[in-house]
Amino acid sequence: MTEEKKKAKLKGITRGMFSKRSQKIFLWSLGAALLIGVFSAFAMNALLGRIIHMRQEVAIPDIEGMQLSQALDVLAENNLSLIKVAEKYDESIPAGSIISQSPPPGLTVREGRAVEAVVSSGGKVVFIPDLTGEALRQAELMLRQSNLALGTQVRSFSSTVERDHIISQDPPAGDIAEQNSYVNIVVSRGPDMEEEELEMVSLLGLNVGRVDMVLGGLGLEVSRISAVEDEDYPEGTVVEQSPEPGETVEPGDPVEIVVTRRPRIQRQVRDILITHEVTQSREDRKVRIVLEDDIGNREVFEALQPGGSRIEIPLKVLGDARYTVYYDDVEVDEVLMEEEDPAGEEMEPYLFELEGGGDFPSEYPFMPPEEDER
Repeated sequence: MTEEKKKAKLKGITRGMFSKRSQKIFLWSLGAALLIGVFSAFAMNALLGRIIHMRQEVAIPDIEGMQLSQALDVLAENNLSLIKVAEKYDESIPAGSIISQSPPPGLTVREGRAVEAVVSSGGKVVFIPDLTGEALRQAELMLRQSNLALGTQVRSFSSTVERDHIISQDPPAGDIAEQNSYVNIVVSRGPDMEEEELEMVSLLGLNVGRVDMVLGGLGLEVSRISAVEDEDYPEGTVVEQSPEPGETVEPGDPVEIVVTRRPRIQRQVRDILITHEVTQSREDRKVRIVLEDDIGNREVFEALQPGGSRIEIPLKVLGDARYTVYYDDVEVDEVLMEEEDPAGEEMEPYLFELEGGGDFPSEYPFMPPEEDER
């Protein structure tokens, strides 16, 4: 065999040896990579599971009726998120408000859960915009954009609010009102109170609960309220005032008004016993009970109660009574207790239903209606 043939044969054997070695190295590398991948997947799953179980449990808040932005803030405070799943027309709920939610309020879930919401696409009611601090023209534009109208304008001096800017408004921002409703405003005259005389604004037709806001812009306050029975106007409506509209007044002057009240009807006071058994639970619940009767709404019980305990509350009520039970501010039960026994003690409460809820303001020196001498 010649020298050249020997070299060629040796070269071929070497090339074959290196090919087989490379294949083995590749196979070993591939196997190691697969093992590392499987181990990493198991480790990641275990880590994610541990992270999920480390999340705390929270109660789903009630976001129905809230504006979308407000609902997002409330959920974020509880480390929850929101998903808008649909929009629905509802004439009783303003556009952009939550109509319904899932999961329901009060359900306990882990942090990070998403709450699904159906959002109103509009209706016959709207939210009152915040006009305070805005220029008068801008306030008028904001009202038109909200399908509302500008009502009474009262001008008042202010050392903090720029001239021709809004000091206060009625109804307040965030209230719900029907479209084309009127919004009354107090507009700043600037800081100098000695250049112009103040004219008394008309309070006629206002609900008594709104009077303070209007008079406050003029530096006036109610000194006396009397009542007259009248079925033609809603209860608590101002039908007379002194000083009269247009009269010159000064800050601090007293104002007297006459408001309507329901005709006096003799009703009967009776005794009832509210009973409730708290559902079983590992932890104490905050239980709150609200009573509603012909006198009005009032809270009659609030305390932490262990599961399985029994609550008994003896009370005096007027007419039909209904009480509602709440656990951690979530309604869980409502019971109607109709009046059956007409015998009882006569009671004639002087209470006014104010716009926005509540009873007649206790800070006002209320005067009962004068008897008709005819």
